[in-house]
Amino acid sequence: MDIYCKHCGEPWDIYELHEVYVGGSRGTKKVPYKQAVELFKELGCGAFQTGQRCNNPVVNKEVAVHAAFMQEYLEHPDEWGLFD
Repeated sequence: MDIYCKHCGEPWDIYELHEVYVGGSRGTKKVPYKQAVELFKELGCGAFQTGQRCNNPVVNKEVAVHAAFMQEYLEHPDEWGLFD
């Protein structure tokens, strides 16, 4: 299942939350799952890449807005998916 960055709208596999490192992909210490969820809610896909807030170009504004709403109001990432 995909979750979406609330800043750029890019899709990410939910299982990536198990592979978040301090400082992003260049980090050496794996972050616990619950902390990874909080980092993704704050930083978007930057949690996976740089360890800083996503500043990628917006690929889908509508999806980004939906993702921001879902992440604000739903606690569990498996509830953040897009619905048709």
